[in-house]
Amino acid sequence: MLDKLNILEIRKDAISSIQKGSSKLSFILVYYGIPLVCAVAIHLVNYDVNTDLFGNLISGISLFAALLFSIIFVVSNNLNSRKNQYKSNDEENIRYLSNYKNFANSLVSLISYTIVKAIMIVVILIISDAYFDYLNEKSNLLLKIIWDILIVLLVQFLLYIIIILREMYVMQYEDINKNN
Repeated sequence: MLDKLNILEIRKDAISSIQKGSSKLSFILVYYGIPLVCAVAIHLVNYDVNTDLFGNLISGISLFAALLFSIIFVVSNNLNSRKNQYKSNDEENIRYLSNYKNFANSLVSLISYTIVKAIMIVVILIISDAYFDYLNEKSNLLLKIIWDILIVLLVQFLLYIIIILREMYVMQYEDINKNN
């Protein structure tokens, strides 16, 4: 039963998809450095955290997660339809199907991990919202640490959305050029 809850494989596949074609140092700088710098900058500005912000973030992240979830099925269906459409042994079709399959595998792992990030963010936001008054009253430092963690996760979430958009753009661009 616990195997079904293990998300480490999703994370490993998503990270390897992102790292493909880039150095380990650039990966660390972009996906950990930028979120940490954003969190530190917002922490230093001393941004006022309130429950309205939590509600808005929960709504926005949930909306994106639902949209991403639906894209998984679209990509899978498109792969199946392309397999049927390009059954010939033409080398160009074989290359195209191979590229689309790699794209689909990469995109599904990226989207799945982005949804996992969204779930983590929403759970932290819901718990923080529920205990906001208590945290704000008893330990403002703990609330700021939770907010810093949320900023890191939110920036990573946005970076993953940008990567997914870029991957979809590249494949759609190839689709358009293939069909002409």
